[in-house]
Amino acid sequence: MNGHLNMPDDNEQDIPRFPDIPLDKVTKSRVFFVAVDDIETEADLRKLISLLFNSPEAAVYYFEPRGGPQTELIRQAILRGDILAPTVEFFYYKHPNFQHDYVRIQSRGGEYKFDWQKKVAENEPMFIRMALSLSERKKRELTARYQFELQQESESSNPIELKPGFGGVSVDLFKVWDWIRRKGMFGFLFKMWDWIRRKG
Repeated sequence: MNGHLNMPDDNEQDIPRFPDIPLDKVTKSRVFFVAVDDIETEADLRKLISLLFNSPEAAVYYFEPRGGPQTELIRQAILRGDILAPTVEFFYYKHPNFQHDYVRIQSRGGEYKFDWQKKVAENEPMFIRMALSLSERKKRELTARYQFELQQESESSNPIELKPGFGGVSVDLFKVWDWIRRKGMFGFLFKMWDWIRRKG
């Protein structure tokens, strides 16, 4: 999946530039463009769903050629109600100067604002754009799964368990060792042992 923008060469002239005046406001945003060949496997689809879940503030747009090949995995995810794509927009084309970028070009009575737009619209394939998001049901499912995995991880890493043992509590030494290793407490325990040895 593409979330970056390549800058053009210095010799490209037909690129509008900001005027040299103080700016009143700058807004940052994250945008990801997803093409047909970005989603070819179930693993690709899981990555897309993970992106939608973990970056809800980002705009994720899916592009496919009009009348061309479609991504069956995304279509099935939409039919299942996992992914929402309520709006389909037309007249998008691959940008001639930027890789992994698309631009909307519409003529007004056969006229275009720039000559390069006319060339692109008349010679390049049109793409449709869909804004993707997760359904509320899918969000609840992923949230519940995440909380369950956290609980399982917490229970499996807890060295103290309430089960029959001395005083009703038993300690799993293997979990204690793993817990100490993950917490990075070897240095602390070594200093404590050295202090006890010297005091004794």
